[in-house]
Amino acid sequence: HIIDLYYGYLHNTLSVGGGTEAEYRERRTGADDTRRFEPVSIFFGPITTNEAGYAEVRVRVPNYLGSLRVMAVGANRNRYGSGDEAVAVKSPVMVLPTLPRVLGPEDHILVPVTVFALEEELGEVEVTLSAQGPVEVVGPDRHTISFSEAESRDVFFELRAQEAIGTAQISVSAYAPAVDYRSVSDTELAVRPDNPVTYSSSEKIVSPGKAAVFLAPDPGLPGTDRLQLTVSSYRGLNINHRIKWLIRYPYGCLEQVTSAVFPQLYLAEVYSFSLDELAEMDKNINAAIQAFREYQLSDGGFSYWPNQSWANAWATNYVGHFLLEAQRKGYHVPGNMLEMWTQYQTQAAKDNLGDTLTRAYRLYLLALAGSPQLSAMNYMRESELASLSNPAKYLLAGAYYLAGYTNIPSSIIAAASLEVPDYYEFGNTFGSTVRDQAIMLATLTLLGDYAQGAQLYDAIAQELSSNRWYSTQTTAYSLMALTKYISAVKDTSPTITGRLTYEGNEEELEVSDIAAVIPLPTDTRLFLFENTSEIPLFATLEWEGIPKRGDIRPEQQGLTLQTLYANEDGMIIDVSRVHQGETFYIIFRVGQEGYETIDEVALMQILPSGWEIENLRLSGGELPEWADLLNLGFEDYVDIRDDRIMWFFTKEPYYMQDFVVKVNAVTVGQFYLPPTLLEAMYNNDYKVTTAGQLVEVLPR
Repeated sequence: HIIDLYYGYLHNTLSVGGGTEAEYRERRTGADDTRRFEPVSIFFGPITTNEAGYAEVRVRVPNYLGSLRVMAVGANRNRYGSGDEAVAVKSPVMVLPTLPRVLGPEDHILVPVTVFALEEELGEVEVTLSAQGPVEVVGPDRHTISFSEAESRDVFFELRAQEAIGTAQISVSAYAPAVDYRSVSDTELAVRPDNPVTYSSSEKIVSPGKAAVFLAPDPGLPGTDRLQLTVSSYRGLNINHRIKWLIRYPYGCLEQVTSAVFPQLYLAEVYSFSLDELAEMDKNINAAIQAFREYQLSDGGFSYWPNQSWANAWATNYVGHFLLEAQRKGYHVPGNMLEMWTQYQTQAAKDNLGDTLTRAYRLYLLALAGSPQLSAMNYMRESELASLSNPAKYLLAGAYYLAGYTNIPSSIIAAASLEVPDYYEFGNTFGSTVRDQAIMLATLTLLGDYAQGAQLYDAIAQELSSNRWYSTQTTAYSLMALTKYISAVKDTSPTITGRLTYEGNEEELEVSDIAAVIPLPTDTRLFLFENTSEIPLFATLEWEGIPKRGDIRPEQQGLTLQTLYANEDGMIIDVSRVHQGETFYIIFRVGQEGYETIDEVALMQILPSGWEIENLRLSGGELPEWADLLNLGFEDYVDIRDDRIMWFFTKEPYYMQDFVVKVNAVTVGQFYLPPTLLEAMYNNDYKVTTAGQLVEVLPR
């Protein structure tokens, strides 16, 4: 006989285990950790039976409660047979806590724990809850209940999240001395921030022999603060907060996924990184390359959102640019991905798809890919040169240079200037004044015209050094252009020397890199930097952290937002106090102050940890009849996660647009409803941030 034993875990906690007290202690010390998530098969055989066809197999089953399927297959010469049987695996006592998916800082929850007595006369059972990480038990951490028959009983504990973030380890156990058996349930629970990471920087030019004083901002949530001083002979290299902002940007369109990793291709040419930091950048870049498969269409173009059926012209250019540069840096780019992209772009070039800037960018990239489209390039140069914008002229010049026609770029650039109009685009090319300056700087670096590029470098660096908001497209393209330029001219960089003083500590600084990054203690507010070099230095204090509850100020500009809460009957309700099990709907009504079309708008709501989204797309449910009166159906893409929902859409003028989500109150406790964020992703002049509020879920 060959016996095949299957088992799998049924609970959504980290582990469910049990055993005698001795086995429990051994397991808790890590000596015999047999807990697993994945289904496991145990095989025995071949086994020879006796003359009566009988064989016995002893099986040691890891800690598990549920059902096993035992299957046996028998063979005797050319005769075969099989059989199977379901076998219950149970223990004298089992414990099952009910916890939310996440917590927010300072949330206070009631934790129900169900104890199952699966044998009669079990007697007293001691139930214990312990917590590690940014949570603490409020009140008793153990209860004793008595069982005289097989039944289930509930006990309750209270947990409070600290004013911090991280991962909490929650362990609940039930010990029955009468049978010397303990059932254990371990759960990992994330304490996530209610507010986004914010950044602040202060740049000062420090002359030789002079000093500058820096004052750090007030601290955010404990453990989230990061403070550092960047010193460089070049302006604009305090880009740490810009890079992290790109990586943490919460949305997932193709442009933003690409922008998060594009500058990381070049950072190592400018800064010195540890091996761990380099490995992390490699991981980010490779993950993005794999993620692009979700956006590429059958014709080779790329959609703006996953599962859309049409290509976005600029995003297709942009992701192809990244793939070509990544391949040149030695990263593995799937051959069919670039081949399909090249075929799509070649046909698009022949068809003159898009505006002139999009077309010029496409021609530049095809030349970079080794497939220059000379007929389209010649047509643009001979018939459209006078009407091209300055960035388009520079891209066309770069295309000829990459195609090997090095005598043509100078004549094209002679007809251009470094001027760019002051503008922001909501969509289309996602452009801005600074982004277009970065396009021209990258081309001048390619052509080796570093003197003229210096003018653009200074202008872009001054903008990125400020605390001004810039879109992901502007930020990423600018960082790429700046780092490429610095990499080309850095051989002339002088040694940086200086002295840093804070709270009686004195640190001498001497580096030969173009920039020095000095981590600073976050519990110190005042710093003094002295320049002992022979040249002026740019010194920048950079801070990042997560604001505490209530520290996000409400704001409104360009857009309007009204939030309503309604029950199943469509009646407006107050959600500051709702009961467990109650279902309601959040209605977001979006308007605007002007009358223009606003592309690429994002609406995001993070829920209190005591509420849960009911995803009607998965459940097959429908909105109630009163929702027919709302102005729905405008979203291009909806992203629903465990604790938040995000809509992406175009705000059309002259009427309101509504968005609805169904919510269930599931966990008893006190929570914080984070602010709602409504913003045009590529123009910070259109933004609404509401005030957060405390909410409570009452027992049924």
